[in-house]
Amino acid sequence: MNDRVEPLQAMESPPGGQRGTPSDKHGGPVNSKVEIRRLATGVPGLDAVLGGGLPEFSFNLIAGPPGSGKTTLAHQIMFNLASRERPALFLTVLGEPPLKMLRYQ
Repeated sequence: MNDRVEPLQAMESPPGGQRGTPSDKHGGPVNSKVEIRRLATGVPGLDAVLGGGLPEFSFNLIAGPPGSGKTTLAHQIMFNLASRERPALFLTVLGEPPLKMLRYQ
């Protein structure tokens, strides 16, 4: 079995181009590699598992049983990544009252 991933080839030949040459809708060449910037979470082991951190501009859902550390992990990631130039947003539903959550921090 071949595990190698090949870039997609365009279905149509670009105007004046060769068949099988990747092209965009305007006939220009397509960049077959897209670099996804990763943001370090502040948790070295998690960053290693994630291949360097969370993908930039991604939406991430942390799920698990009560008391497993979901809120603490989310706060750690936010505190590591948030800055004046890059604010962070934390959303929570059906959780502990805010004062009780802050007591654990």
